[in-house]
Amino acid sequence: MYRPMWKFIFRATLLLTATLAQAQVIPDLVIEEEKPTFAFRSVQINYNALRLIQNSVSDSKASREFQVEVGFHERLFLTADAGFAKTNRGDTYSYQSDGTYWRTGLDINMAKNPDKGNLIGVGLRYAKAVYKDEIAYTRSFLDQNDQTITQDVALENADLSSEWIEFVFKMKVKIWKRFYTGYTMRYQFFLQLDGAESELQPLDIPGYGKTSRPNSFGFDYYIGWRIDL
Repeated sequence: MYRPMWKFIFRATLLLTATLAQAQVIPDLVIEEEKPTFAFRSVQINYNALRLIQNSVSDSKASREFQVEVGFHERLFLTADAGFAKTNRGDTYSYQSDGTYWRTGLDINMAKNPDKGNLIGVGLRYAKAVYKDEIAYTRSFLDQNDQTITQDVALENADLSSEWIEFVFKMKVKIWKRFYTGYTMRYQFFLQLDGAESELQPLDIPGYGKTSRPNSFGFDYYIGWRIDL
């Protein structure tokens, strides 16, 4: 006797539910455009301010260096350095090294907010220098009659090249509007020398420093202007 009534109530409930569902307004589906993972994002041009300070306080060294950083990912940068360096040294001798150098490699930004342009990260570089060097000194020796003979000696390498690898740690922060400043610490290794045709072995390499050790450390301080693309 009550079964038909329950069936009616059940069917009426289903019909009402379906009617209310159809009456609801379905919001418009908004699809946000996904930003590309790899794209040109920024270009920053830097100048090595530490070299400018060294030039002002030292008469034996003169150098200039510029750097370009290209951001093509939120955390990846392609970095290139180019510069020249000239070194004079010696008290009892005169040694001079003069040439150009460049470096290029990839940096990884590990900063918490990389979109603001600040950077704390590491990188790897391949570097090469093309240069020449020369040395002049006077040497003394005894001849067969035990007489002291002095002789002026001049040696030169006119076509030298050197290659090495660098592991870098760098930090960069915004100081005002689009101006940034920061430093780079370098560990230089795998040094290769080529072109030394005379008895003179290179003492200084542009962009690298002294050759007294196969591995060395470097420090540079940059100021730069950033352009967002």
